[in-house]
Amino acid sequence: MKDYSTTKTLILGDKGEQWFADWCRCNNKNAINCGKDEFLGFDCGIDFIVLNFTNGKLSKWDAKTDSLIHSTGNMFIEMYSDLHNKEHGWYFKSKADCICYIDEYNEILYLFGKKSLQLYMEEHELKSANCTDYFTSFTKVRQGKLVSISKFEQWCLENKKHFAKENRCIIDDTNYGEDMDIKGVA
Repeated sequence: MKDYSTTKTLILGDKGEQWFADWCRCNNKNAINCGKDEFLGFDCGIDFIVLNFTNGKLSKWDAKTDSLIHSTGNMFIEMYSDLHNKEHGWYFKSKADCICYIDEYNEILYLFGKKSLQLYMEEHELKSANCTDYFTSFTKVRQGKLVSISKFEQWCLENKKHFAKENRCIIDDTNYGEDMDIKGVA
């Protein structure tokens, strides 16, 4: 199993969250990043609150970015963020309705319901895997389950569960506001 440093994992996560926010903008949705909000904060159990402008519905999302799914075909579903201290991972802590699981290498976003993932995991015997984070003072072992993205996608289709596979949407904000008429603004 590949080792991950905490710094690289956080940078990868920030990148994935930006890709998800960009995808929302491209798809007539407004994504409010709660993980960066000092009022709601990280402990709220979600990364984003998303407003769908088309139907007016709100949903809660977590964005998870993976740098290995392109080579393994598996999502790493974190059960424990610190196995030694039995600290639950995002699978248990998340209060999201939906998950955006991001393949960084191929720039693909997989979108599905958290309840669908939970049902799938209850029905299937899944292999456990450990990832090790090395800190300067101690070693932290994360433990999770490996879920084949292709098998999960097929299961979702067979069970009429929402599953979408989307390409990354690139937003160019370099000229944002230049075409707006801002006369009379002090």
